[in-house]
Amino acid sequence: TASLYSVNCFRYTPEEEGLFQKRLQGEPLTPNEEQLQRQLDEKIVFRSRLGMVWISLAGLAVALAVIYIPGFGLKYLWWIFNTIAACVAVPTVMSLYWNRLSSKGVFLGVLVAFVVGVPVFVYGELSDTVWISVAASVGILAITFVFAVLFPRATPFTGKDSVSRESPSAGQLNTAPAPTGTGPA
Repeated sequence: TASLYSVNCFRYTPEEEGLFQKRLQGEPLTPNEEQLQRQLDEKIVFRSRLGMVWISLAGLAVALAVIYIPGFGLKYLWWIFNTIAACVAVPTVMSLYWNRLSSKGVFLGVLVAFVVGVPVFVYGELSDTVWISVAASVGILAITFVFAVLFPRATPFTGKDSVSRESPSAGQLNTAPAPTGTGPA
């Protein structure tokens, strides 16, 4: 989630977009572009760490709720975590069968489904209203599906359009064949 947040939830300058395209095409970078790439990498790492901090704070809030809210036990914690799992179920299955799934659609769908679905689900469980809990669960699945479809990739994923950080030279596509043979047991 933190990497989706850091890479896809911010606008990039035209220079940064051009840099991404140049790297995807395997073109060599100029010294100025290499400097821009280093700055962009630092920005993305900072955003990822910021995202991880927010996720950690949310987890801490749930842990403190279990400790300090009377009656909030493992049963409610189980409900929350299962609801969170429902938020990522549709994107996970879609990633196996649909090559236009974008990280922006996944991130926004999971975020909206979580913010809307979890409170409704918890309310349904606390009020012992089964139809509200069921509607929240189905709504979570529907929301993640709708956002994934509303924000598709511009071009289908082929497996060749990702840049490897471990390629021999920066900015080159990793075209090395997969290792063969058996390693140490």
